[in-house]
Amino acid sequence: MNAVPDIDANAAPLVLNVNDHDGARYMISRMLERAGYAVIEAVTGGDALQKARKLQPRLVVLDIKLPDVSGMEVCRLLKSDEQTRAIKVLHTSAVFVAPEAKVQSLDSGADGYLSHPFEQEELIATARSLLRLQDAEQKLRDTAAELAEANRRKNEFLATLAHELRNPLAPILNGLAIIQKTGGQGEIADGARAMIERQVRQMVRLIDDLLDLSRVSRGKIELRSHRLLLAQAVHGAIEISRPLIERAAHTLETHLDESLYVMADHTRLAQVFANLINNAAKYTPRGGRIVVTLEREPGGAARFSVRDDGIGIPPPMLRKIFDIFTQVEQSLDKTQGGLGIGLSIAKQLVELHGGSIEASSAGVNQGSEFVVTLPAID
Repeated sequence: MNAVPDIDANAAPLVLNVNDHDGARYMISRMLERAGYAVIEAVTGGDALQKARKLQPRLVVLDIKLPDVSGMEVCRLLKSDEQTRAIKVLHTSAVFVAPEAKVQSLDSGADGYLSHPFEQEELIATARSLLRLQDAEQKLRDTAAELAEANRRKNEFLATLAHELRNPLAPILNGLAIIQKTGGQGEIADGARAMIERQVRQMVRLIDDLLDLSRVSRGKIELRSHRLLLAQAVHGAIEISRPLIERAAHTLETHLDESLYVMADHTRLAQVFANLINNAAKYTPRGGRIVVTLEREPGGAARFSVRDDGIGIPPPMLRKIFDIFTQVEQSLDKTQGGLGIGLSIAKQLVELHGGSIEASSAGVNQGSEFVVTLPAID
């Protein structure tokens, strides 16, 4: 369905006035212009169709009788065209017509009907009513599109969740079979136990993420805030992320102001920072560079940032990267493990601390940067 073009709230709504009678066309145009509308005119049905497609007026005031095709046929063509379907059509007639003709007009797709003579107030009130209806319809279309997208992302998330929770089960079962066959003795059994432990820990991390998402979304997380040297939370996050960084042979560069204090929950902030550093490590090709910075902004706030030279973020994704169930690249998320909900949790935890989080990227394969800003205290 074709969306109505964005309208500048300060701009006059554009109306196409179609009438082959010079006097009637002039009168209707002046009425509309006095009411603040921008008016363009057409004399024939063919000209009206061309201008409607090219200029996308919000409303067409369309006389039923035209020299080439009838106004009813023009209306049917407008409403059957994806490009012009959302434009409102107000039929007018220069003479009295029978009720059957009005019914036929509305059946052709017209949104309203006026017969001459009509006053300016009646024309303008009808035009305003149709434009309000158009706005309401567009909001419904936008809402429907948003719900469809949210449902698609939810379904993708559930598929990923099932995949991630099922993945560890096969190696766990294989490990248990090995332990049974070996009687739990020897290096093979020890290796199987270590593998089972790793897989169980991965499942625990996934379930913890789900519980955190549920608690944060329902406002059930209570912060244990105290005066915190922010660099301590950053150091803790780096230690959590270090195995992943080293496994990918990344270079980690840090620039930390060790004098910044915040009122915060140490565990939750370390969770946020570790999540951002982990993402940088996951989405940067082997041997990449990650830069972690903690500094005081000119206004006095604390600024934590993680910059990498990894796969980057496509521009359309930047505005919804923190939405629940949003994943930048589904296949990569699956290979790396995880549900793609960490950024949503991080955003909500940062906001609970009175801060903000932003993402930026020059595009695909151009790296990315995540910045957390928090109110600093003395």
